[in-house]
Amino acid sequence: MFYYLLATFQNLSKEQVQQIIQCVKPKEDTNVISIYARELIDEGYQKGHQEGLKEGLKEGLKEGLKEILKKAIKHRFGSIPEWAQSKLDSADMDNLDQWTIKTLDAKSLQDVFT
Repeated sequence: MFYYLLATFQNLSKEQVQQIIQCVKPKEDTNVISIYARELIDEGYQKGHQEGLKEGLKEGLKEGLKEILKKAIKHRFGSIPEWAQSKLDSADMDNLDQWTIKTLDAKSLQDVFT
């Protein structure tokens, strides 16, 4: 019955499921809520784990691209001034990608960031 309720009425809150179960089978209330809670915890863990992996991968790619860009800048223009490092530290992936490409043809460090 519990799985039927979840499948049929996916938008029900925990309290609504509990009320329905109390009306139909009052003695099963505690056990069903326990099953419901375990499933919610498992589902939350899985979603959190997957999102954490995605965010970690995304952040890792961003940091890797930032390091490549810093190496390219140092190779082409020498040391990285504070203003450029500040831009690198606050950049998103799109900026880093554009600046990496610009580094190939830029005549000056200022040209990379314009």
